[in-house]
Amino acid sequence: ADATTFLRGDNTWQEAGGGGGWQLLHTVVTSNSQPAIVGYDGGTKFTSDYDFYMFHVSDWRANNKQPMLQVVNTSGTAQTGSTDYEFHVHYSSTSTYSGTASGGTSQITLAHSMEDSSVPSSSGSHAGVQLQVYITNPLHTTYYKNINWIGGGTGEYGDLYSARGSGIYKGTAAVGGLLFKCTGDSNMAVTVRCYGLANS
Repeated sequence: ADATTFLRGDNTWQEAGGGGGWQLLHTVVTSNSQPAIVGYDGGTKFTSDYDFYMFHVSDWRANNKQPMLQVVNTSGTAQTGSTDYEFHVHYSSTSTYSGTASGGTSQITLAHSMEDSSVPSSSGSHAGVQLQVYITNPLHTTYYKNINWIGGGTGEYGDLYSARGSGIYKGTAAVGGLLFKCTGDSNMAVTVRCYGLANS
């Protein structure tokens, strides 16, 4: 045992400070900003130390826009081909929201819509969009990348809704990060925390 490891009850060594569980790797906070790239190693790359990542997205707001996602390659460039992604998302509320699916598109739609980014600062009454987004083995170079998510939030009229979905990036090249954006690349506010689950 030393400052970085401890001996477990099963007589194996483990990294101190939560090694083997979720590790907070990167945080991005934007306000009145356009798309945000979130990853590791300066915000642009994943690493081989982790094979499963979770992105906790909170307080995501943009006036009557849909929250969307694209992958970023290992050079930090978003993949925007017109058929790069397939996805299905289901969202529901007390209003008339429903789900949507796409067999070939330039981004993944994560939820229905978002309230105005100025609402929280003026009234503090709404929570915006909250999501957990997962990606597995982003550095793999043989298979498509699976992306799954769950969460919900408040839409442009303050309606509360839930959202869950699944999608794929249809490229086989390594992925360096995720880009969170909204319809029309409009200004938005969001906090995204990237967690990694160490290789088993």
